[in-house]
Amino acid sequence: MLKYTFLLHHLEQEKFLEKIGQLGVIDITINKYDPSKEERNMIAHISKLKTTIDALKNGTMASKTPSKVNDIKDVDKFIESVETTKERLENLNSDINKVKKEIADTEPWGEYSKDTFDKMRSEGLTFRFFVCGDKQYNQEWEEKYNVFLVERLKGNAYFILVGKEGDELVSIHNFGTEVREPIAKHSEIIAKAKALEEEEANLCDLLGSLKADIDFIKDAFEKENNDLHYIRIKSGNETAAEGTLVVVESWCPKDKCEAVDTFLETANDIIFFKDIPTIEENPPVLLKNNWFAETNELITKLYSLPNYHEADVTGFYAPFFIFFVGMCLCDIGYGMLFLVLALIAKFKNKVADKRPVINLVILCSLSTMMMGTITGVFFGATMADMEMFSPIKDLFVEQNSLFGFSLTIGVIQIIYATILRAIFNMKRRGFKYGLTHIGWAGAIITGCLAYLEVGGLTTDSMTFKIIIGISLAMMMLFSNPDKGILSNIGLGIYGLYNNLTSLLGDVLSYIRLFALGLSGGVIAGIFNELAVGMSGDIPIVKYLIMALILLVGHGINLFMGAIGAFVHPLRLTFVEFYKNVGFEGGGRAYKPLSRNKK
Repeated sequence: MLKYTFLLHHLEQEKFLEKIGQLGVIDITINKYDPSKEERNMIAHISKLKTTIDALKNGTMASKTPSKVNDIKDVDKFIESVETTKERLENLNSDINKVKKEIADTEPWGEYSKDTFDKMRSEGLTFRFFVCGDKQYNQEWEEKYNVFLVERLKGNAYFILVGKEGDELVSIHNFGTEVREPIAKHSEIIAKAKALEEEEANLCDLLGSLKADIDFIKDAFEKENNDLHYIRIKSGNETAAEGTLVVVESWCPKDKCEAVDTFLETANDIIFFKDIPTIEENPPVLLKNNWFAETNELITKLYSLPNYHEADVTGFYAPFFIFFVGMCLCDIGYGMLFLVLALIAKFKNKVADKRPVINLVILCSLSTMMMGTITGVFFGATMADMEMFSPIKDLFVEQNSLFGFSLTIGVIQIIYATILRAIFNMKRRGFKYGLTHIGWAGAIITGCLAYLEVGGLTTDSMTFKIIIGISLAMMMLFSNPDKGILSNIGLGIYGLYNNLTSLLGDVLSYIRLFALGLSGGVIAGIFNELAVGMSGDIPIVKYLIMALILLVGHGINLFMGAIGAFVHPLRLTFVEFYKNVGFEGGGRAYKPLSRNKK
């Protein structure tokens, strides 16, 4: 980034921002902003626009092939139409479900006439409505209790007990269940349901036409958001000379400065200064990664963008994150399922912003399939136990043995992050600022090699003692090169204590990779056994029950496993990796002022 500082007369500010906005490459720093009442209303309106856009995007009830084209071209009326339509559809959905129950309740009683029954009640008769099992119904009740059978339906008998006012109530404990009196004729309820469904269809069609015109409301959202951005910039710029001069601080990527310089060469009335950012300044951040690292930029943005003066570590943790997801799911079948869904989304979705996310899912799916192949797990079934894989069963790695591997990969990532921290510090501040981290990484590597007795290296060997001594010296003498030797030794001892106490906790955190992979496989296997054991022996029903148990069971396991496979690698990245790589964060995204040319 290069810094541009403009000095403007306050009356020229708006005209200048319009011209800069047409370039679309300059990010202007907002130093302070206290929105007025009008601007707060503007913010609220933008929020309503965003809510409307989200409602249309997620509107599953909207017709995909509306019969008419939206003719509402007023933004507020458009918003109101979406809000009232969605609210009415929600109420209709509740009303239709209620009416469907009423249809089921009134079906046995047919063309029940409430007026007729009320007329007979006025003459002193009483009516009670009952339902019982078809086989439970006793025809003797008709003579003994004055019962009238109305309908036999779906294994039940529906009847009415008729009496007179003042008669002693008949005991009904043998009659079955007393139900409420029908509220209307069955045909009337069906007509009511039909009317509601027609209204629902019309509203879905209207919502579909509104959704088809979503670009209209998106353009309004973009315009108002842009207008607010201009207002914030105008309000946030510093002033000088008793308010007659406006100081505009802005930033532009180096590879886009040519357009700005060309514009400024033709604008002789603009005073400006062009500088390289100092270490005290925090310019906006524009991430630039290859396609592989770009897939993980979403992960980086969930935590924080790196500040301008530190390295972007997205590409450095990306392979680990993808591999960790595969370890957590660890199933060929689950990986294949996610891969198919991701490929469908990739070919259906043409939005460029979503491609990195879809690519991330594809890479994680391949990682899951790879780990599933290594361990020999397919939808919870152990392939080593299958006869068809018996010739290669010894090649599969048991999931139980991944405990040590999880700890090993944790140590590798911690060493890797520590070395990266040393390199970054050397590049950013100087060679001596990375020596303490080189010492710590060297001590961990030497300790691990001595534990494994690689090349005859042991804790008693002279080579081990020399390397550890050099590593400790680097940690003690260069913990803060800006301070004196005694301060460095004190800080080095304190840093060594912190590193030793946190190292064990950091490494043990990686056990979660083993635990999630193992638990997911065990649960999947249990559902497989339940499907086989509870399906019974009835030829066709057996397979239907088996399919249902497998579908529900693996669906639950896959849902929970996918959440865990995202959250836990995220945690290892944000806590263990970021801490050891020395990630600071606090960067703000590069957001150029943009105004479409008219």
